[in-house]
Amino acid sequence: LHVRSRRQRQMCIRDRLRCVRDETAQIRPGDILCFSTVRNEALRLPYFLDHHRRLGVRHFLIVENASDDGTRDYLAAQPDVSLWSTPHSYKLSRFGVDWLTWLQMKYGHGHWCLTLDADECLIYPYHDTRPLPALCEWLDGQKRRSFGAMMLDMYPKGRLSEYPYQAGIDPFQALCWFDGGNYGMRRKVDLHSLWICLLYTSPSPRDR
Repeated sequence: LHVRSRRQRQMCIRDRLRCVRDETAQIRPGDILCFSTVRNEALRLPYFLDHHRRLGVRHFLIVENASDDGTRDYLAAQPDVSLWSTPHSYKLSRFGVDWLTWLQMKYGHGHWCLTLDADECLIYPYHDTRPLPALCEWLDGQKRRSFGAMMLDMYPKGRLSEYPYQAGIDPFQALCWFDGGNYGMRRKVDLHSLWICLLYTSPSPRDR
């Protein structure tokens, strides 16, 4: 009953995703893939894609969720993007996890996969000289099957409204400040991982 229920759920997820552009035939063994769910991210996507291309991502598998700012057309024009679209509830998809999990099960087997939002950029030690294939080779050598990353909120010096953003510009030219301390660590038993989070008093960083 559990297996049947899971299969039914996967079929339901599949049926809710409409393929806009399928370039998955480009994916080769060893390619690093990036999975993302986006909505109205036309402003952020040019830098997001370029940054991770430079790191070594070879293909992007993206679910577009009811955008009305040109996001879908922009992504559909990218040669290294496979694109799906859905008008269904982001919340009811467990905030996109169901959609991306289905794509990862179908296309991610045997690949190192990144899961990112469009306002997130992966940074790691020596990323400017050691691309992702080198990092993944090291992880393989260490017999590691996953690599957790801490999400660090970045801020400008002053009000955010004083720093209008233009598509394609490196946002970290302005967003170069972050909270340097007061972090805590919790063990996530269900995920077999450690969760690093900022311990704060009101207002939180996202309220500032």
